[in-house]
Amino acid sequence: MNFKLVFRNIGALLILLAVAMGICLGLGYLLPPGSGHNAAKALNGWEISMAVTGLSGFALLLYGRTEKGTEILRRDAMGIVGLGWLVSSFFASLPYLFCEPGLTFAEAYFEA
Repeated sequence: MNFKLVFRNIGALLILLAVAMGICLGLGYLLPPGSGHNAAKALNGWEISMAVTGLSGFALLLYGRTEKGTEILRRDAMGIVGLGWLVSSFFASLPYLFCEPGLTFAEAYFEA
């Protein structure tokens, strides 16, 4: 398996996820908070989640940038899809962990 190619694609996926988190963060600033909701804590959690996701994606993209080949074999595609689901679910669970104080990691991962 071409790990640099897989990591480069996972990094691009994480950067896209960070952009999607940024859209949610922007909407969080524009829309009024609901009752019983701590807007400052939620926005701070989204900012941290977006930063961690974006930096991790950028690091993986930098690691895989030296790979010259662009041909994705079947084995590489399976690695990209399998790891992509696991990694994106992990990073998508970060806002739940930072914004909801009572959630465990398993509950946050399930919600993501």
